[in-house]
Amino acid sequence: MAVSSLLGASASSGAEAVTPQTKQLTQQDFLSLLVTQLSNQDPMNPQEDKEFIAQMAQFSALESQTKSSLAMSQLQGAALIGKTIDGHQTVGGEYSLVSGKVTSVLYQPDGVKICVGEKQIQLSDIDRVTG
Repeated sequence: MAVSSLLGASASSGAEAVTPQTKQLTQQDFLSLLVTQLSNQDPMNPQEDKEFIAQMAQFSALESQTKSSLAMSQLQGAALIGKTIDGHQTVGGEYSLVSGKVTSVLYQPDGVKICVGEKQIQLSDIDRVTG
């Protein structure tokens, strides 16, 4: 039986380690599924308007939630400038600790990165923040 920690590492009671792999659906994935569904529906029994409207509402809610999450991460990152953090990073398979004052924040497609000197770590890899 595998148990996953908050940091994505896992422990296993057996001889092998199990690492969960997840892929989030993107807006493009959702639209592709919707187009496929609409193009393959039975013309004699088309999808009802209510179902289509419900799917579009779910899509809009998902898009709004994604934008809110990104904005929140950006605000959290900006609030760390000048603060001292302790965190960790894995580069080339090597785990290392990162400590120091946050000098800047990078907003990149793969997430918010915090700069401590020359090192960059993901916002989610911060373990402690001090004034």
